Amino acid sequence: MEKPENVYICALKLLMHNAFLVLLVALVSCSKEEETSKTTPETSCRFLKVSLLSTGGGNVSYGTNSAIEYNAQGQMFRSIDQSKTTYIGGGEKNALATSVYEYNADGFVTSEKRSAIEDDSKRTENNSLTSQFKYQDGRLSEEISTTIFESYYKDTGQTETYTYNKNTKYEYESGGSMAKITELNNSSLGGNSASRYYYSNGRLSRITYQAGNGPEEDDFTIAEGKIVERKNGSDVTIYKYDSQDRLIRIEYWNAGQLTGFADQNYDNQKAPIETSPQLFLKGWPKQKTIRGEYGNTSNNIINFRQISIQGSANVELVSYTFQYEFNTKGIPVKAKLTGTLQGQPYNGEYTYEYIDCN
Repeated sequence: MEKPENVYICALKLLMHNAFLVLLVALVSCSKEEETSKTTPETSCRFLKVSLLSTGGGNVSYGTNSAIEYNAQGQMFRSIDQSKTTYIGGGEKNALATSVYEYNADGFVTSEKRSAIEDDSKRTENNSLTSQFKYQDGRLSEEISTTIFESYYKDTGQTETYTYNKNTKYEYESGGSMAKITELNNSSLGGNSASRYYYSNGRLSRITYQAGNGPEEDDFTIAEGKIVERKNGSDVTIYKYDSQDRLIRIEYWNAGQLTGFADQNYDNQKAPIETSPQLFLKGWPKQKTIRGEYGNTSNNIINFRQISIQGSANVELVSYTFQYEFNTKGIPVKAKLTGTLQGQPYNGEYTYEYIDCN
């Protein structure tokens, strides 16, 4: 596995898939006073479908559709994600991924099997994931997964295959709060790594990363359960939060010079991630879905901008605004996105559907 992901990338993911369940990064949605070990969802509403249709930003169009299917017991048993990108100048990329979940007689999910294909004019990539889930004292204790990637390059006719293995262990304090998450990773391309997340009273307190047999790196500064700084050689990233623990600014520094920043603001309504079906799975800690490195994400982003500082000039790379429509539970059913991407107009609209949300 790579190092814990740079929040710059996380912020862009959060922007592009703002608070909808399957594609959202794992971020916490608890307030200062709440323990992040809480497993009861904040709402009875559960995610059913989300679609996005967008234009601009360098493409003719981009569309995605994600849906969850539930069995007669109300358990998530299948998820389907589809997307299509149409490029300026011709050509397109299509992707389809399907996951199937199995449960034991006690209602614990025991496995996930996922197959995915992505195809464009240059290559076809297939990958398959198999995950097994183990429990101890009614809590998720271990997740063992194997992913096989196969890429076929159309110009050469060559095929490349590699395997990625991941073992995640969850440890708890005596009262049931999360104590530690350990991720052990191995790739057939070479290289092992380990990421460890430590918690105190259910709140994140430390993150370490180790590549192979190298030293354990402790590059993150944690305060009140959130990352506030990350160092990587001469690069420093600083994260700033508002009074509700929501990430509002990311600053990028190199050798003591500010090189860029990203700003975002929120409303006070519930975000769709609060309806994630993973939050309803028996025995799963909230940190399995919403880990908590970057604060409270229980609300919706209403604007976002990303600036690169080039000499004495501030160059705007991304600027977006969201406008929402809500259901009677105060959760978005529609989100309109307008703005620019790399100086080009970009517009899109998300549509959300839920169950048990009357």
